Amino acid sequence: MGALPYLVWVVISFLATQSCVVDAQDTEAPTLTCPTDQYVSTDNGLATAYVPWSAFPYSFDNEDGFKVCDITCQDQLGDKVEFGGTYKLGTTVVTCSTNDTAGNRGTCNFAITVTDDELPEVSCPSNVPHKETDIGMAFAVVPWSPMPNATDNVDGVLYPSNITCVDDISNTVSSNDTYGVGTTTVTCSASDTAGNQGFCQFNITVIDNEPPKVTCPSNLPDIPTYIGMAFAVVPWSAMPNATDNVDGVVDPINITCVDDTGKIVMSNGIYAVGTTTVTCNATDTAGNQGSCQLNITVVDTEPPEVTCASNVPNKGTDIGVAFAVVPWSPVPNATDNVDGLLDPSNITCVDGTGETVRSNDTYAIGTTTVTCNATDTAGNQGSCQFYIRVMDIEPPTVTCPNNVHNISTDIGMAYAVVSWSPMPNATDNVDGLLDPSNITCVDDFTGKTVRPNDTYGVGTTAVTCNAADTAGNRGFCQFSITVEDKEVPQIICPDSVPSKETDIGEAVVRWSPMPSATDNVDSFTINDIACHDGAGDVVVSNGTYSLGTTTVTCRVSDNAHNEGSCKFTIKVVGCQVGQHKCSNGVCIPRSQVCDNFNDCGDYDNSDEKSTLCVSECCPSRERLPRIV
Repeated sequence: MGALPYLVWVVISFLATQSCVVDAQDTEAPTLTCPTDQYVSTDNGLATAYVPWSAFPYSFDNEDGFKVCDITCQDQLGDKVEFGGTYKLGTTVVTCSTNDTAGNRGTCNFAITVTDDELPEVSCPSNVPHKETDIGMAFAVVPWSPMPNATDNVDGVLYPSNITCVDDISNTVSSNDTYGVGTTTVTCSASDTAGNQGFCQFNITVIDNEPPKVTCPSNLPDIPTYIGMAFAVVPWSAMPNATDNVDGVVDPINITCVDDTGKIVMSNGIYAVGTTTVTCNATDTAGNQGSCQLNITVVDTEPPEVTCASNVPNKGTDIGVAFAVVPWSPVPNATDNVDGLLDPSNITCVDGTGETVRSNDTYAIGTTTVTCNATDTAGNQGSCQFYIRVMDIEPPTVTCPNNVHNISTDIGMAYAVVSWSPMPNATDNVDGLLDPSNITCVDDFTGKTVRPNDTYGVGTTAVTCNAADTAGNRGFCQFSITVEDKEVPQIICPDSVPSKETDIGEAVVRWSPMPSATDNVDSFTINDIACHDGAGDVVVSNGTYSLGTTTVTCRVSDNAHNEGSCKFTIKVVGCQVGQHKCSNGVCIPRSQVCDNFNDCGDYDNSDEKSTLCVSECCPSRERLPRIV
């Protein structure tokens, strides 16, 4: 009831109490005016309503006039009702009546309708804990506790069947139903018998804490490094993919793969040698991150590149030995696609037998194939080869006999048979002692092969003995064989030069035959023979020889200065001028002839013969020497 109608009602009621006057009898019933019909909702929480009427009933009588008192109102059950009374739910028909002073009754009716407009009070569960999605699902089965309930001001506790719960899209839901990820606002409503619907709400939050399932490529084979590089470009056999219990297939752009350092990597990226653990992460819309891992193994299968010494010159054996100390230049080195320049200690060089060799080692004659191996940290072995050629360029050492001197020619010969001792021998730095058959001795002048016990002419024969080793090196030695002509020439003098008589103290004597000479080596002419007398004077055939015996020595020298000689005598018989020759050949001075003394001492006393005395005494008759 509004404030103004209520005030009017109070005023009217007051006036009625002040002007109630009993009039004379009247048969006309009063005209009674009731409040208008009222519609009132039940009081909060009650099944009734306190209803103040919109106005007090009042009457107007033809005699009594206007009045508001002596009006009685009752409901249809006959129960008295008043202004501001409590009314039950439903329509109460109020009949107000009044009698005028004449006893005439007037009535009026109005209805008070109490309607149940109060909503039922619905209680929802509170503090429903957040629920994680069921594994692999985009939802969760969520139980409620306690169950929703409803009470009504009229109906009291409503049956659960009268309570209906729906989600945001009006689908009916209940405890232990499945709920999608996120917050579902559940509205539970209950209707009373008056059709009033009350509701409550609560939130069911399903959280997606399940990470996506990320699938990485599997069975990636080991990938060798690119040639010369420490890495490889590695394609993945399949792209990583992810599925989520809520989001379904995750967009590939939401999948990120990183290596151990956190750097983003991808298929066909560059991967270093070794095993790179790639972690591929996928994040769903709830922020959950799932991951998978794959190992990308890049293997170093490339051997190191080994550089050997080049152009190692051929080396002759060291003097007197069958090997050579050979330096290498440059020293072998190795670079690796991964390890870079390898430490020289990782490089090992071996010969054909597997023996380790180094620069400045000794190498045998022939070609030594040197293989230098280098191993990188991955165990790959690279190698290079070079050749060391040691040549035997040293000739054999040939030892000849000492010079053979003072060998005399064989008797009567212009040569000598000469034996050597010891025999020439040859040793070689490689072959050792050579077989004598490999030693050849030749006459340097003629080139003719010579041997011990061959004949050698007068003079010095230079002999060169050559020996060749198996490498074709030829060594030699020389010695000389000197055959000396020590045999004197054979000279023949005249053996019977007749004595020459002279009485003049000298005579010309002719030799016959002439001296001649032969030599085992040389040949002579008469001019090569020189004859001298005892005084050393040259004498010749048909020369003049003094009285007496002249011993003539004829000499001849060969080219070796051997001198041969022979002697013969030339006798010039007679006496000197001024002498007398006795019969016994004794010469006495002429002054002793005919001195009556046998100065001759001969048997016949020839110096005293008379005939001689006559002639001797006549110096004018002295005879001149006679030329023979």
